[in-house]
Amino acid sequence: MQTKRFNIPGFTVIEAVIGMVVTALVIAIIFVVFTITSERLLDFKEANSAIVDRTRIVYALNKDIFDNESFVVNEEQLSFLCEGKIDTEYIIEDDILVRVKEDFKDTFRLKIQRFVADTLVSKSGSIHYNRLQLITKDNNINFYKKIYPADLVKKYMYEH
Repeated sequence: MQTKRFNIPGFTVIEAVIGMVVTALVIAIIFVVFTITSERLLDFKEANSAIVDRTRIVYALNKDIFDNESFVVNEEQLSFLCEGKIDTEYIIEDDILVRVKEDFKDTFRLKIQRFVADTLVSKSGSIHYNRLQLITKDNNINFYKKIYPADLVKKYMYEH
């Protein structure tokens, strides 16, 4: 009796090992590219967060300056007053600036050293501006609000 041999198509051991080596190389390359890309994205996020915080603080302060009647400044605290009551406060704590309005707190990772407020007058004396400065290590951020004659009269009457 003669035994029949069946030829079943398949892979040899060498072909399987070569396939696994190629697959391992592709996975290693993908892992390296993924790691490098992740590190670059984290670097971008850190660099971009300073710009985002600066944009957010400029927007918030502009809104508070024009929505409120006046502001009171000391070196580490800025308070906005509306109808004689404190509406919004900015407080310098370590390396962050905290904005407090009612029950909401917002933090900005900006290294602000102090607040400075003064009044600027045009050469003719007809235009007055309140200037608010955020003094930082790198550069200062300035905000201006025009003071109208009625406000000047109120301030004069209040002082005298």
